Amino acid sequence: MPGDDLLRYLIGPEPYSAWWPWVSAALVLGVLGWYTWLFMATSGSRRRGDLRLVRIARDEMIKLRAVRGIQGIARRHRSGELSAPAAGAALSREVRRFLRSVSGLHVQYMHIGAIAAGPLAGAAPLLSELVDVQFNPRSDIDVADACATAEGLIRQWS
Repeated sequence: MPGDDLLRYLIGPEPYSAWWPWVSAALVLGVLGWYTWLFMATSGSRRRGDLRLVRIARDEMIKLRAVRGIQGIARRHRSGELSAPAAGAALSREVRRFLRSVSGLHVQYMHIGAIAAGPLAGAAPLLSELVDVQFNPRSDIDVADACATAEGLIRQWS
């Protein structure tokens, strides 16, 4: 019979490959992770800065950047690249940038009296000295000492 020859070509479907369940599990986990990240990143009730580990890492990076900036200013002043008034201005800018980063207040636009009356009062004496260095040509404040004071202030800020 001619139909008997064709039955040997008729077979069932091939079985699934063993790696398909692993691929599907990885895709499901990836989508769940993405949704979790999306929810955490856009949640109005909880910001990324509220997570303790993220906040600690962020604060340490801000301190490290500010200390490196101050060390660079001190190095440039020692080499003679910056005069005392220019170093005082750069140091004041760096300290105010640090205070803005840690507090959220627009310290770069505040007067020293307003800084002394607010939550950043610990930085007011240093900023006052820097104003003296910057605008008083007969100032007896040493820029290297001011850099060391600023570095100490930043390192112990909490």
